[in-house]
Amino acid sequence: KWIGSNPKNVEKGFPRASALTILNDPDSKLPLAVMDGTTISATRTGAVGGVAVKYLAKENSKVVALIGAGVQNRTQLSATLIARPNIEKVYVNDLYFDRSVVFAADMSKELGVQVEAAHSAEEICRKADIIITATVSSDPIVQAEWVKPGTLMINVGGNEYTDEAVLMADKTVVDTWENVKARNASTIAIMANKGTFMDEQIYAELGAIVNGKKPGRENDEELIYFDSVGMGIEDIAIASRVYRKALAEKKGVWLPYWE
Repeated sequence: KWIGSNPKNVEKGFPRASALTILNDPDSKLPLAVMDGTTISATRTGAVGGVAVKYLAKENSKVVALIGAGVQNRTQLSATLIARPNIEKVYVNDLYFDRSVVFAADMSKELGVQVEAAHSAEEICRKADIIITATVSSDPIVQAEWVKPGTLMINVGGNEYTDEAVLMADKTVVDTWENVKARNASTIAIMANKGTFMDEQIYAELGAIVNGKKPGRENDEELIYFDSVGMGIEDIAIASRVYRKALAEKKGVWLPYWE
């Protein structure tokens, strides 16, 4: 997976991140396919958020607050609605309000749910049962006092929550803890690397909950924080599926590797 990312791309009308995926044969190691990785990367990250919603959000969740109106929150929202189809209202807030307006119009039409652009992050977080932040912010956005009991907080991007918001969670869940710390971008990673959050404070990695080794949400009052850094093996798994489907449907362009 080869990925480039530039937050200033939005000012030029380009996506923040662009990726290529090269799939190799596991035995010969020869390349089998070169494919766009941007959609794959965004989709698998959104899907992980959807799995977190399935196991960690309240069953009767009705309101979602999205911070960030980029590609990533589009896939996060799509997956969230699969896990919780009873969602009634979605709010989206972005640094650029016009992006929120476009996002709201597009996703309302695509997903058949009421999505509203909002000027205030605080206002929508206070209403939300699920908060999803997908930005590249280096400064915390979501404050502890904005979050009500029973909320699921999902940290997809940068330093998006205050330390206090993370520490007040009843359960702290990650996809892969060592990789979260190594990337050192999200709130909890920054806390861990400066010594204000300890390894033993992690309740579980998401896989342990999916596998039934630990329970997910146990009541409607639990406040849960989930951080997703992403795992490359997920990109490869999806790329393999795309490759096999392309072969079956005779899609794509054949390129000579040797003449």
